[in-house]
This record gives sequence, structure tokens and C-alpha cells, in this order.
Amino acid sequence: MVGSEYALIQAGLPVKQRPGRDSFPTTSRAVKHWIEALPLANSGATARLLYNGIKELNQLEVDAGQRLEILEQMRKPMATVASSMERHVINQPLPLPAQKRQIGSVIRDFHRTLADGYRICVADLCAPRGSVPFLRGRVVSMALARAMTHLSALLSKCYLIYAEIPSSIWQQMHQLIAFGRAQHLHDKVVSDPHLKGINITAESVYIQSMLIAVANPYRLTQREIVDLEGVALVWAAHCQVHYDGTGEGQFLVDPDADTPPQTARGQEGNFWRLDASGLVKHVQANVNLCANPDAVIMARSRFGQSPGSLTAGVLSRLITAWDFSGERTQPRLPAGYPMDVALGLHFAHQLISEDRDFNEFVRELSGGGIELSDRERSAAWAQASGDSSKPLVLRAKVLDQSLGGYRIVWEDAEALRARVGELVSLTTVDEDDEESMEGEPRDWMIGVLRWLKGGAGNSLEGGLQLLSRRAEPVAVRILKGVEGSQVIHRGFLLDPLDSTQPGQTLLVPSLVESEAELEILRLPDPMGMEERRLCTPLEEVRLLENSGSYKQLAFGVRGQPLAAEKPQETPLDEDELDEIFSSV
Repeated sequence: MVGSEYALIQAGLPVKQRPGRDSFPTTSRAVKHWIEALPLANSGATARLLYNGIKELNQLEVDAGQRLEILEQMRKPMATVASSMERHVINQPLPLPAQKRQIGSVIRDFHRTLADGYRICVADLCAPRGSVPFLRGRVVSMALARAMTHLSALLSKCYLIYAEIPSSIWQQMHQLIAFGRAQHLHDKVVSDPHLKGINITAESVYIQSMLIAVANPYRLTQREIVDLEGVALVWAAHCQVHYDGTGEGQFLVDPDADTPPQTARGQEGNFWRLDASGLVKHVQANVNLCANPDAVIMARSRFGQSPGSLTAGVLSRLITAWDFSGERTQPRLPAGYPMDVALGLHFAHQLISEDRDFNEFVRELSGGGIELSDRERSAAWAQASGDSSKPLVLRAKVLDQSLGGYRIVWEDAEALRARVGELVSLTTVDEDDEESMEGEPRDWMIGVLRWLKGGAGNSLEGGLQLLSRRAEPVAVRILKGVEGSQVIHRGFLLDPLDSTQPGQTLLVPSLVESEAELEILRLPDPMGMEERRLCTPLEEVRLLENSGSYKQLAFGVRGQPLAAEKPQETPLDEDELDEIFSSV
């Protein structure tokens, strides 16, 4: 059995040849001098030399111990160069231009070549029979953990640019962890100078990768993806992998397939099982201690402390993913029809206001009897003049749908500047009547772009979650807050999606402080069917979500206070209390 697992970890590795006179250096001392001579001021030239150097090293016959030392030396400059290159793809709207997509691919390939190098180390150290030599267990454990670390990093770099995962990566991870288990090395703790304050095992990195995949990273922002890497690695301590297929884990792993964990749906076969129930309980206990979704939580466990943190709101969504029962609350139906989509709160406000810009909208408020100060009128004029005069509406195709949203694709998204968490306005299109309906008012819905995934060329696939099928454009006045008095912003009153949900919610730009005193300013009902209170001061607000693009608030007015939140009780172990309190 060990022999077959040993053979599998060597699959796909390059064929090695003897070093020549002009080959890459094959001793750690020579490589040290080579690294010192790198043109670090020119990151492009350094990146090319490092990439070609490690790629050539993987094709040369080198002593296993020397290879491991060389790889350890090359990790630092490669990490420095990759970090410099990441600045070209971080905080960029999608789809990325072709040149930046290539930069993302190079960063990904850095980790692929390093992972291959460490896989070669594991194979050579255990040659020829696939068993760990006497007193070499620590060295093999380190090489195994490093290979897993760079494969996991490769996955994360794909998520970071919302790209597809290359073939064979998940299969390599399954094969490496299977070999580690056979040699009793998968749970050996090793340190990593690039992960200060965190100890790792090959299995903890494996669990980290599975937790991120299960969380659907394409629905996270780039900042959240980066922070989730550290959080998932530390909180892997609360998960278990049942390699015999038993246990209560809801996610199945096929060790013979090139696939991530799948939700258990009664499949039969030789599966491993990921059990995240302990993690769900631990994270829920942390979230329950937070006063609002913006509260920040850091991860701590026996492995150490994560360098980043996540908000309670993000972790609540992750809990839903990690505790997924496998049943959809709303079934998806096939579609295939076109849909018009516009990104951004200000475009949504203009479209739903029947093409009024914010300055015109505020003038109508004033004409309707609402008193506005000169400062408020100036602020509205400044906001309107800073926007494009005409909303950018792009045609997309609906791939499938449910009562809660749509999966769409833009075949040519070059003009799109999309980010996860962006507010969207959307409406269906009847192409047969499109010409005759030109200029007529359209029924726009409000949603949020929950996930993105790049496709071939400039195509971009996205998941839209509906927030409301009927939204009323309003202005929101800040009566007292950090911005000072009498500041005015765009906003929406959102009707609930169904009758089981509470009443209207308020949607405002994310820069509006949740603790500010707010007043809703409304236009009279254009149909004359509803008697509206045009100025409504809010007695209290409760933050429901902060996407980074907008905030959604529950609110209470005089005579209609907010309903009290239902407390969420989770039994806590006494030995977890110190860790939980220190992590909030």
C-alpha cells in the first residue's frame, strides 16, 4: 500500500538530468551567492530569474538534502517578488486586463514550481522504497508540509483573482496527505519562517485548503480571502478528517479525484470525511459575543494566532457554509434569457428614480415641502456632478435562477468594473419588445454581487443575491454624526422579499456611520395611492450587513420600535472562555 502511495506523489514530476557546466547552481553555498547577485531593484528581472531558476532546479539531479536547503533559501526572495507583483492585481475591479491576468498566472506558477520542488524532496528522501529513512522523519515532515503549503497558496492566488483552479492541484494534495498518513507524518508539527506565530502540520494545511474551498471564496472580497487564509489555518485545529469515512462530517473527499470536498448527499464510495462541527460551534460562540456585524474577531488555537481577522458578519456567512446541510432552501431553475445589470449605488438610485440624478432628486424634495439647507443642496450637487451622467447598463445572460437570486454571465465584461459586495440594479429584458419599450420606465430590482469567477478572455460569471424586488429611492440626512450635521446621501427603502421577513429596511452608502442620527427624506407617492410621511427621523437602527459598498439597516421610528433580537444561546466549555474573550 505504501508503495502505491509513494508512486502517486511522484506522478507528473519532471524528468531529472545531470547538471551541466552552465546549469543552475546545485549547492546551497553557490545558490546563496546567486541570490545575493539578484537585481532586486528590478522586480521583473528578478522574478524571471527566480522562476526559471527553480524550474531548472526541478529538472536536475541534486542531492535531496542540498535541494531542500536551496528551496528554503529561494522561498524568501520569491515571496518578496510575489508580494510586489500582487499589488498589480489587488484592489482591482474585474475582469482584470490581459497583462494583469498574466501577472496573476506568474504568481500562481511560483507556488506550483516550489510545490513541485518540495514534492521532489519528499520523493528523493524516501527513495527507493518509499519509506522514511532513520532519523529523517523531521526533514521529510518539513518537506511534506512545505509542498502542501505552496499548493494551498496556489489555490488562494487563484481565488484572489477569481480564476479557475488548474487541473491536478487537488489530486496532488490528496496524494501527499495519503502518503503522509501512511508514514505517520501528516500530523507532525513544523515551523515556517513565513508564518510567524503559527505552527503547522501537513494536515492542518490540508484542512485550511478545504475550509476555504467549502466557504466559496469567490463570494469574498480580496481582503477577506487574504485574511481567511490565516484564520482557516489556525482554526483547522477545531476540525477533523475521518480517513475511514466514518463520523458526522458533512463534506466528502474523494482521494482518487481531482476535486475539492463535496457536500454529502448520500453518495457511495471510498470517501474521506471532513468534520467542521467543532469549528462551527467555536466560531458561533465568538460571533454571539459581538455587538454588531462589524465587530472584529481574531483566530487563536493550539497552532497559534492568525495574522489577520474577520468581522462577525463575514464569519456568520462562513458558518452557514461550514455547517451546510446539503439542501438548498430555494431550488435553482434553468434560465437562458437576457438581463440588464448596472453596478453601484449611485447608478441604481438614478435608474430607479426614472433617470433623475441626485441633484435633481434633491431639488424635487425641496419643492415637495422638505426644508433643505444650502450645505445639503451643495452636497447633493457635488455628488451628482462627480458621477457619470448616464448609468452604465450592461447586458448579461441568466444561466439559472432561484427565488433568491440569479447566476449570470457577461460574455464581454471589458467595460465592467466589478467587485464582490457591489450593489447592483437589475431588470429582465424582452428582446422582442425592446425597441417599442425604449424610453418607457423599467422595473428595477436591487441586489448584491455575491461572487465572481473569471472565464475565458473577458467573460465574467457572477452570482446575484436579490435584496428587494421593490426599492424606493430616498435621501438620507445625517442629523448628528461623525460627518457633522446636515449631510445628505442617497438611500433606498427596501421592501422584504416575502411576507415572512420583517418590514422595510434602509440601504445607505457604507461610509454612513451606523451610530449616526438619521432621517429619511421621501418624495410623495407619484401614483397618489400612498400617504407618506416625507421626513422620518429614525429612533434607532441596527446594522444587518456591511458589504463594503453599502450598509443595510433595520430601523425603528417613533411608535414603531425595533423588535428585540432573539438571543442565540450556545453552550460554552469553561476552558474555551479565555480564548473566546481574547479573540474578540
